Amino acid sequence: MFFAILGKNRTLSAAELQLLHPTQLQISGDTAIFDTAHPKLFSQLAGTIKRGEIFQRSELETQLAGAKLIGCEHLADAKKRKKSLGAKRFKLCPRTHADRDLKKSGHELIRLGDDQRGLVSANQNIELFEKIEFEKPARDMKIGMMPAKLAGLMTNIARSFSQNPDFLLGDPFAGLGTIPLRASAQGLDSLAAD
Repeated sequence: MFFAILGKNRTLSAAELQLLHPTQLQISGDTAIFDTAHPKLFSQLAGTIKRGEIFQRSELETQLAGAKLIGCEHLADAKKRKKSLGAKRFKLCPRTHADRDLKKSGHELIRLGDDQRGLVSANQNIELFEKIEFEKPARDMKIGMMPAKLAGLMTNIARSFSQNPDFLLGDPFAGLGTIPLRASAQGLDSLAAD
């Protein structure tokens, strides 16, 4: 089983999850729990803040053996995991924020129930969004400016409805080309008109 922490617009984030063809999908608040046969597509999601795999408490000891830095959203969990795993330190990290240290050299746990914890395997790809934003040829208030994150959401939602493996994304109002740039980052072909 897998989990995803949904972004600010939970409706769009939940719609984007359809790209993974989820089964047993349960959404509660900002958290989606589901199973999927396509976990490799996780990296293409734009509307989820964090995502990863769900483990029972007993399985965490094996998954986190040798961890030096543990991140948790609750102080009691953090202290308990640090002690039981022999980690050097812990960090408190809210579920809707990414921590640079944890991304680089730590492991982050999300409490999903009494017996279940999610081990974060990926965070939102902010670096990709920045790259797309700053590589645009120009910024002009006369041309509609589409944020890269929204373009990623729209691209994934469109892909989730397509049954065609040779998916071609069309953008009839390309403007500065955010949607074609995002499609290219996902390895998709696109056709844009100005």
